[in-house]
Amino acid sequence: MPRWSVWRILHGVRGDAWCFLGISADPDLARGVLRGWGMTHHELYERIANHASRIVQFIGPLVDRRQTEDIAAQLLRSATSSAANYRAAGVGRSHREFRAKLGLALEEADETLHWLDFLDRSGLASGPDLDALLAEAREITAILGASRRTANRNADRTSRHSGKPDRPGPRPSHRQSTRRPPPPTRDR
Repeated sequence: MPRWSVWRILHGVRGDAWCFLGISADPDLARGVLRGWGMTHHELYERIANHASRIVQFIGPLVDRRQTEDIAAQLLRSATSSAANYRAAGVGRSHREFRAKLGLALEEADETLHWLDFLDRSGLASGPDLDALLAEAREITAILGASRRTANRNADRTSRHSGKPDRPGPRPSHRQSTRRPPPPTRDR
Protein backbone atom coordinates (compact mmCIF):
# COMPACT_ATOMS: atom_id res chain seq x y z
CA MET A 1 0.00 0.00 0.00
CA PRO A 2 1.57 3.33 -0.96
CA ARG A 3 2.23 5.89 1.71
CA TRP A 4 0.92 9.31 0.84
CA SER A 5 1.92 12.28 2.87
CA VAL A 6 -0.56 14.80 4.18
CA TRP A 7 1.29 17.47 2.19
CA ARG A 8 0.57 15.66 -1.07
CA ILE A 9 -3.07 15.22 -0.17
CA LEU A 10 -3.57 18.84 0.83
CA HIS A 11 -1.80 20.12 -2.25
CA GLY A 12 -3.55 17.81 -4.70
CA VAL A 13 -0.47 15.95 -5.94
CA ARG A 14 -2.34 12.66 -5.69
CA GLY A 15 -5.99 12.13 -6.71
CA ASP A 16 -6.63 9.63 -3.93
CA ALA A 17 -6.53 10.75 -0.31
CA TRP A 18 -6.79 9.59 3.24
CA CYS A 19 -10.45 9.58 4.01
CA PHE A 20 -12.01 9.24 7.44
CA LEU A 21 -9.08 7.21 8.80
CA GLY A 22 -8.96 5.09 5.67
CA ILE A 23 -7.78 5.50 2.14
CA SER A 24 -10.43 6.48 -0.35
CA ALA A 25 -10.17 6.12 -4.09
CA ASP A 26 -13.00 8.64 -4.42
CA PRO A 27 -11.41 12.10 -4.83
CA ASP A 28 -14.73 13.92 -4.24
CA LEU A 29 -15.16 12.16 -0.91
CA ALA A 30 -11.54 12.87 -0.01
CA ARG A 31 -11.95 16.57 -0.79
CA GLY A 32 -15.04 16.65 1.41
CA VAL A 33 -13.12 15.13 4.29
CA LEU A 34 -10.40 17.73 3.85
CA ARG A 35 -13.12 20.39 4.10
CA GLY A 36 -14.17 18.85 7.38
CA TRP A 37 -17.57 17.27 6.76
CA GLY A 38 -16.44 13.64 6.73
CA MET A 39 -18.64 10.71 5.86
CA THR A 40 -22.29 10.56 6.81
CA HIS A 41 -23.89 7.54 8.43
CA HIS A 42 -25.66 6.69 5.17
CA GLU A 43 -22.45 6.96 3.11
CA LEU A 44 -20.59 4.65 5.48
CA TYR A 45 -23.52 2.21 5.50
CA GLU A 46 -23.48 2.17 1.69
CA ARG A 47 -19.75 1.51 1.74
CA ILE A 48 -20.12 -1.41 4.17
CA ALA A 49 -23.13 -2.82 2.29
CA ASN A 50 -21.31 -2.58 -1.05
CA HIS A 51 -18.35 -4.39 0.50
CA ALA A 52 -20.70 -7.16 1.67
CA SER A 53 -22.19 -7.38 -1.84
CA ARG A 54 -18.74 -7.73 -3.39
CA ILE A 55 -17.95 -10.49 -0.88
CA VAL A 56 -21.14 -12.34 -1.88
CA GLN A 57 -19.92 -12.30 -5.49
CA PHE A 58 -16.38 -13.26 -4.47
CA ILE A 59 -17.36 -16.36 -2.48
CA GLY A 60 -19.36 -17.96 -5.33
CA PRO A 61 -16.50 -20.20 -6.49
CA LEU A 62 -15.38 -20.85 -2.90
CA VAL A 63 -18.67 -22.51 -1.98
CA ASP A 64 -18.14 -25.19 -4.62
CA ARG A 65 -14.87 -26.41 -3.06
CA ARG A 66 -15.08 -28.57 0.07
CA GLN A 67 -12.01 -27.04 1.74
CA THR A 68 -13.34 -23.48 1.46
CA GLU A 69 -17.07 -24.11 1.89
CA ASP A 70 -17.16 -23.39 5.64
CA ILE A 71 -14.84 -20.40 5.35
CA ALA A 72 -17.07 -18.93 2.63
CA ALA A 73 -20.13 -19.37 4.86
CA GLN A 74 -18.41 -17.65 7.79
CA LEU A 75 -17.21 -14.85 5.53
CA LEU A 76 -20.72 -14.34 4.19
CA ARG A 77 -22.23 -14.23 7.69
CA SER A 78 -19.68 -11.79 9.09
CA ALA A 79 -19.75 -9.39 6.13
CA THR A 80 -23.53 -9.16 5.96
CA SER A 81 -23.85 -8.99 9.74
CA SER A 82 -21.46 -6.05 9.88
CA ALA A 83 -23.65 -4.12 7.44
CA ALA A 84 -26.84 -5.05 9.30
CA ASN A 85 -25.44 -4.07 12.71
CA TYR A 86 -24.12 -0.76 11.43
CA ARG A 87 -27.52 0.01 9.95
CA ALA A 88 -29.16 -0.95 13.26
CA ALA A 89 -26.78 1.38 15.10
CA GLY A 90 -28.22 4.29 13.14
CA VAL A 91 -31.71 3.64 14.45
CA GLY A 92 -30.71 2.91 18.04
CA ARG A 93 -33.09 4.13 20.72
CA SER A 94 -30.29 5.45 22.90
CA HIS A 95 -26.63 6.32 22.75
CA ARG A 96 -25.86 3.18 24.73
CA GLU A 97 -27.68 1.04 22.15
CA PHE A 98 -25.88 2.90 19.36
CA ARG A 99 -22.52 2.08 20.94
CA ALA A 100 -23.47 -1.56 21.46
CA LYS A 101 -24.52 -2.03 17.83
CA LEU A 102 -21.45 -0.16 16.64
CA GLY A 103 -19.31 -2.54 18.69
CA LEU A 104 -21.05 -5.53 17.10
CA ALA A 105 -20.50 -4.07 13.62
CA LEU A 106 -16.81 -3.62 14.46
CA GLU A 107 -16.48 -7.20 15.70
CA GLU A 108 -18.10 -8.55 12.54
CA ALA A 109 -15.95 -6.32 10.32
CA ASP A 110 -12.86 -7.60 12.13
CA GLU A 111 -14.05 -11.19 11.62
CA THR A 112 -14.53 -10.46 7.92
CA LEU A 113 -10.98 -9.14 7.79
CA HIS A 114 -9.78 -12.30 9.55
CA TRP A 115 -11.41 -14.67 7.04
CA LEU A 116 -10.17 -12.69 4.04
CA ASP A 117 -6.68 -12.62 5.52
CA PHE A 118 -6.90 -16.37 6.22
CA LEU A 119 -7.86 -17.08 2.60
CA ASP A 120 -4.91 -14.99 1.43
CA ARG A 121 -2.33 -16.51 3.82
CA SER A 122 -3.41 -20.08 3.23
CA GLY A 123 -3.36 -19.69 -0.54
CA LEU A 124 -6.96 -20.87 -0.83
CA ALA A 125 -7.80 -17.71 -2.77
CA SER A 126 -5.75 -15.01 -4.44
CA GLY A 127 -5.91 -12.29 -7.05
CA PRO A 128 -6.77 -8.63 -7.39
CA ASP A 129 -10.34 -9.14 -6.16
CA LEU A 130 -9.10 -10.55 -2.86
CA ASP A 131 -6.54 -7.76 -2.53
CA ALA A 132 -9.23 -5.12 -3.06
CA LEU A 133 -11.57 -6.80 -0.55
CA LEU A 134 -8.76 -7.01 2.01
CA ALA A 135 -7.90 -3.33 1.61
CA GLU A 136 -11.54 -2.30 1.97
CA ALA A 137 -12.01 -4.58 5.00
CA ARG A 138 -9.00 -2.95 6.70
CA GLU A 139 -10.39 0.50 6.03
CA ILE A 140 -13.89 -0.37 7.27
CA THR A 141 -12.45 -1.93 10.43
CA ALA A 142 -10.34 1.18 11.06
CA ILE A 143 -13.29 3.50 10.49
CA LEU A 144 -15.62 1.53 12.78
CA GLY A 145 -12.91 1.31 15.44
CA ALA A 146 -12.38 5.06 15.36
CA SER A 147 -16.14 5.62 15.46
CA ARG A 148 -16.48 3.38 18.51
CA ARG A 149 -13.65 5.16 20.32
CA THR A 150 -15.27 8.53 19.56
CA ALA A 151 -18.70 7.34 20.72
CA ASN A 152 -17.23 5.98 23.97
CA ARG A 153 -15.27 9.19 24.54
CA ASN A 154 -18.42 11.26 23.96
CA ALA A 155 -20.39 9.06 26.36
CA ASP A 156 -17.72 9.42 29.05
CA ARG A 157 -17.60 13.17 28.53
CA THR A 158 -21.40 13.42 28.75
CA SER A 159 -21.57 11.31 31.91
CA ARG A 160 -18.92 13.47 33.61
CA HIS A 161 -20.91 16.62 32.92
CA SER A 162 -24.26 15.24 33.98
CA GLY A 163 -22.98 13.65 37.18
CA LYS A 164 -24.74 10.40 36.33
CA PRO A 165 -22.68 7.35 35.44
CA ASP A 166 -23.25 6.20 31.87
CA ARG A 167 -22.25 2.68 32.77
CA PRO A 168 -23.91 1.75 36.06
CA GLY A 169 -22.31 -0.82 38.29
CA PRO A 170 -23.86 -4.17 39.09
CA ARG A 171 -27.14 -4.13 40.94
CA PRO A 172 -27.36 -6.06 44.18
CA SER A 173 -29.40 -9.21 43.93
CA HIS A 174 -32.43 -9.80 46.11
CA ARG A 175 -30.28 -11.89 48.44
CA GLN A 176 -27.65 -9.24 48.95
CA SER A 177 -28.28 -6.55 51.49
CA THR A 178 -27.51 -3.00 50.54
CA ARG A 179 -26.86 -2.09 54.17
CA ARG A 180 -23.57 -2.68 55.89
CA PRO A 181 -23.49 -5.37 58.53
CA PRO A 182 -23.06 -4.09 62.08
CA PRO A 183 -19.52 -4.14 63.44
CA PRO A 184 -18.64 -7.21 65.51
CA THR A 185 -19.03 -6.82 69.26
CA ARG A 186 -16.34 -7.81 71.70
CA ASP A 187 -17.42 -10.04 74.52
CA ARG A 188 -15.32 -9.88 77.69
